[in-house]
Amino acid sequence: MKIDSTRKEVEKKLAFKIRETMSEISFPFEIVSEEWGFDIIKNTSFLIAELLSNKNTKNDFIKAASKSKANGKNNEIWIESFEVIRDIIAHFPFFDSWDDIYLNRVLLNWNNKNLKNKKHIESFFDKYAGKEISYDIYTHNGENWIVTHTAVMHIPKLKVYKKIYLKDIISFPDVIWTFCIIDYYISFMNFDVLTFSTVSM
Repeated sequence: MKIDSTRKEVEKKLAFKIRETMSEISFPFEIVSEEWGFDIIKNTSFLIAELLSNKNTKNDFIKAASKSKANGKNNEIWIESFEVIRDIIAHFPFFDSWDDIYLNRVLLNWNNKNLKNKKHIESFFDKYAGKEISYDIYTHNGENWIVTHTAVMHIPKLKVYKKIYLKDIISFPDVIWTFCIIDYYISFMNFDVLTFSTVSM
């Protein structure tokens, strides 16, 4: 019982920190310095990974996502996309900017300590190789939910040696939009944290 109580307190602090960190991003995303924005996304990635490491918490998150209108009917694709972006950032912490991040199968094997991340990244690219996937992001204008942005990913085949750059797969503004949905969902997960986000979803 005490362990459960401690876990909830830690998760509340993580949720608070995620919302506080994401509050530094505001419209229009295009004017955000990529170096500054990448630091925010990288820091948020590790916080979210820790928050969702508990199976029950992750299930609550997916439940909140499935009920929300902020992502229309594409929640499954969006969650897959978010998780692979998060895993790539976590698996390759030595990159300093979004434009620098590249992948190949050789690089994926540099760190065998995190085989779960590696397998998830490889399975995502194998599943969607050669395809374009997209997900609409909705915001509320006070009366209705409207499509504000469509994030697009162009998934190439993952090669053994040839580098594929993330900037050619998904644009950095689309990554920020994706992470802003995370911030929005967390506000509905009963953590009792202040609403920091400057992004009205």
